[in-house]
Amino acid sequence: MAASTSDTDRFVASIHRAILGVLLALAAVFGLGLLRTGVSDGNVPFGIAGLAIAAITIGWIVALFREGLRER
Repeated sequence: MAASTSDTDRFVASIHRAILGVLLALAAVFGLGLLRTGVSDGNVPFGIAGLAIAAITIGWIVALFREGLRER
């Protein structure tokens, strides 16, 4: 019976990671769009903010992948 709970917990954790990954991917796309807009318009603060958003979210997505592989 404990193995069933463990499998359920792992399934729920993977669903949480998947949902968070999708939301982070959307945030990364927003950050890349902000970066592109900032660079093309010459607006440096928007470009830096977009780069920071994209870098942080991509790093977080990589951490989610590593966590999922470690849990396997």
